Amino acid sequence: MLQTAMKPRFVRLFSLMLVLVAAFIWLGKWQWGTANNEANQKVLEEASQRTREPLDAVIKPQTPFDNSTSLQPITVTGRYDTSKTELVAGRVLEGKHGWWVMTPLVVDSTGARLPIVRGFVDKTTNIPKPPSGTVTVEGALAPGESVSTMDALPPGQIGTIDMGLLLNKWDGRVYNAFIFSTDQQPATRVKPGETTPEHIPPPVPRTTHIEWRNAAYAIQWWVFAVFAVFMWVKLVRDEHHLEIAADESRVDENNEQDHTTPSEDDSPSDVTTPPTGERKDDR
Repeated sequence: MLQTAMKPRFVRLFSLMLVLVAAFIWLGKWQWGTANNEANQKVLEEASQRTREPLDAVIKPQTPFDNSTSLQPITVTGRYDTSKTELVAGRVLEGKHGWWVMTPLVVDSTGARLPIVRGFVDKTTNIPKPPSGTVTVEGALAPGESVSTMDALPPGQIGTIDMGLLLNKWDGRVYNAFIFSTDQQPATRVKPGETTPEHIPPPVPRTTHIEWRNAAYAIQWWVFAVFAVFMWVKLVRDEHHLEIAADESRVDENNEQDHTTPSEDDSPSDVTTPPTGERKDDR
């Protein structure tokens, strides 16, 4: 079969098949990417159309987090408990490595503590304290993070916003969520020499859903790629079988000719015929 595949005609078809397969795979990947992008774009549009809600209308203290409320814009009023400020280590913002500044807000309506990520800093000194009075914070709601796998950290630092850890460290009730602060009234006053925490853009919402129409197109292109390979193999195999059949036919014809052609051994032997005019002796 390899000899059949190496014929010039099939080599040319093989080259064409490779071009088609590469094109079909690329088109499939493009459609698959489009399927995911369109789904994510819908999520972004839905998120941008969300109206800002009071915290109490979205989540209650020490209740399970509803994933459908992730990155929900909220507003909440309370007082910061500055004695429990934590630096969340191992964070990156615009290529800079540093810490999140997280301070619990004692919510006026419930008295429970809600972690507020006030911003990002690239050093741990001269961080300004939030206002001491009542503040109104606007931001995006987020679920607590998993348990930290970091090695031991200095006092005042944690690896993740682990709600179980915070519940053990803080007194009273705690919300099972935290806030990426985007605005605050009144704003934090920064004194000369202090580091201004940079606001952290809330993470872009993502989805695991896809647009099935584009996904079907992607699968269709990949099926075409498999079909192109199948057709080339089929053509080579069919040609190979025809060659085998032709060879067997020639062998059969040769065998038939060998059986029908007389050989020298099969030629009639000489027979002596008695003379026709010979007389028998009279007795």
